[in-house]
Amino acid sequence: MLDIFDEIMIKNYFSLLSNHNRLIAYRKNIKTAFYLQNMSTHIEYDELGMHAKGFRPDREVEKLYECLELIDRRIERSVFRQRNFKAYLEKLSLEESQYLKSKYLEGKEVLIPEYLQADLLDEISEIETAICYRSNVEPEPEKIVVDLDEDVDDNLERLCDFFAI
Repeated sequence: MLDIFDEIMIKNYFSLLSNHNRLIAYRKNIKTAFYLQNMSTHIEYDELGMHAKGFRPDREVEKLYECLELIDRRIERSVFRQRNFKAYLEKLSLEESQYLKSKYLEGKEVLIPEYLQADLLDEISEIETAICYRSNVEPEPEKIVVDLDEDVDDNLERLCDFFAI
């Protein structure tokens, strides 16, 4: 059974194309808003009273380019995710691919085999790790799961191994 965060991550991967298109539109809107603003010196009234306000091209253009650069990096990561996720989906059999698309694109209640869910989450984890390394960021260490059972002595031994005692 998947937890809610894994489910959200998988749904996000199946909606990468719409996310990419939204980023492109956002980038375009940022540029448009910049060029539509008043770039001349004008009188402004606010909590400080009436004063002259001027457009500082040195600061404003720098802010614009920093913002566009951030968006471009997000777009680049989105393209990387899309390309690798698409390659993964193409490797799957037609039946496996149909299971995933039915559940995550069409929203149907489909029982996905456990091995396919695990494989899908592993692939998403690999893609995210690759993005971290490409950005010179150390990825988060994987969470270690300790399975406990009814035998107390076994559980104690596993926990001692886990904590290196």
